[in-house]
Amino acid sequence: MNPNRAFTLKEVLIGLTIIGLLIVLLYPVYQITRYRVLETRCRANLWAILIKYKQLKMEYNGKVGTEEFIEAFRAWMATPEGQATSYCPLSHRGYSFSDRVNYHCYVENPNIPQEFLVVDSSILVAWCSCHRRPVAPTCVYIPYVIGEQYLAALDIGDGQVRYAKWEEIRTVLRDQQEIRRRFEECRRWMQKRGIMFPPPEKKRGATLTQP
Repeated sequence: MNPNRAFTLKEVLIGLTIIGLLIVLLYPVYQITRYRVLETRCRANLWAILIKYKQLKMEYNGKVGTEEFIEAFRAWMATPEGQATSYCPLSHRGYSFSDRVNYHCYVENPNIPQEFLVVDSSILVAWCSCHRRPVAPTCVYIPYVIGEQYLAALDIGDGQVRYAKWEEIRTVLRDQQEIRRRFEECRRWMQKRGIMFPPPEKKRGATLTQP
């Protein structure tokens, strides 16, 4: 074989075709592997949040969701440790938090105070809107579909981080006295921080305070 012989155009095209096919075949494998690695990191972040939540729960004698508890949790979230675990490494979007660690006031009808509806949860602490089952094709907002499962940190036993259905982990609080108490807490919390109260034309189901 002549060492000085150059590749022919046909050989170059065959080589490029083979390389292209390998890329096409291996890219999905790379994407799946990357997704699994980042999912593991996401689980670790949610575990860190759950561990801090349980530490504060012990300090406050199990009284979660109070203003003092929420302020303590928010103070931790503002630290370098909290900020490092506050978002999904896949989408770089912040996690959503339940009313146990953040104020949530959901308005069913702003014009009738008796119809304020508070979405409550006895086990949900935080969840990732990107890691879902079935897997979301992109990490942008996708309307909720019944039966979807979210990667969530749950206050069950010693704590769990797993995929769970939304209807499995949330409850709706309908006791009017408790709703009014929660609503007044939310209003005081907003007023202390200069957050304006929603106008009467606020849409049904809107969130007054974001997680």
